[in-house]
Amino acid sequence: MTDFNYKNYSLEKLEEWVHDALSCGDASPHEIYSVIRKVVQDEYNYHKEQSQKCFGLLELLSGHRPVKPVDVSVIVRTRLPVLNLNPGNAGTWNTPASVPVSSTIKFPNE
Repeated sequence: MTDFNYKNYSLEKLEEWVHDALSCGDASPHEIYSVIRKVVQDEYNYHKEQSQKCFGLLELLSGHRPVKPVDVSVIVRTRLPVLNLNPGNAGTWNTPASVPVSSTIKFPNE
């Protein structure tokens, strides 16, 4: 059995996608550039945000930032969307309505 090299696989797929985008008669060079740039920008923003969260936590854990008391009951009392079980909408999520986590979901009689 051969070893799978994910780096080579990813780079080959990128090469295929660039070839495909260039071969497509409808995609302009500017559109291809914009999509690639957007992906890189999105990844950068995601990792920057995660890094800032980690840095903030590290500051707290190291004692370099004062710890503010947090009301944990607010975090625990989150609300969940309700699964709609009415015949016309069975299986859909009713996102505007919500039920507290501690309450019981009542199912309609069959």
